Amino acid sequence: IYGFMVGHLIWRLSKKQTVSNHFATALEAIIMVAVLFYIEIADSGPITLLAPLIFGPAIWIFSESRGAISSVLGLRPFVRIGTLSYSIYMTHFVILTIGLTCVKAIDKVLRTNVVSEQYLPGSGLVDLMDFGNKWRGDIADALYIVIVIAISALTYRYIEMPARKFIYRKQSVVGPTVVRAINLS
Repeated sequence: IYGFMVGHLIWRLSKKQTVSNHFATALEAIIMVAVLFYIEIADSGPITLLAPLIFGPAIWIFSESRGAISSVLGLRPFVRIGTLSYSIYMTHFVILTIGLTCVKAIDKVLRTNVVSEQYLPGSGLVDLMDFGNKWRGDIADALYIVIVIAISALTYRYIEMPARKFIYRKQSVVGPTVVRAINLS
């Protein structure tokens, strides 16, 4: 409820107060640094309760789309990633699990010791991949991102969009759903 209430307050604020064009880029940069810092330090525990207080203002500031960072995020590749975001969310962990399983199988046969079990606070024992140096790890990460985006583009086109069209067709047969808004002011 706390997160919902912060979201509601941010929404009400956004209706009364807009981000000034003069300060938009600075505010975007400040909130972006705050979000990145928060993500870096907020692993678990009470600090996670601050999430709505960090992400709420970020949503408000970026929803205005007035700064230079918003302009960059409005470029075609970023918009495409946004379009695919649900498919990315739905496929990334499956792809990671399949990839880890394959690497573990290869690791067993070749005895490369790429995969090791380690304890992570808040997660317990997890399998981690270590390719021996950061460059190989970065290449593996880049390959994973490309695979996730490629498969997500396919699931978007052949699963998500047909399902969406099917649902819209069913709604048009039944008729529009009536939703009554509650005025909280």
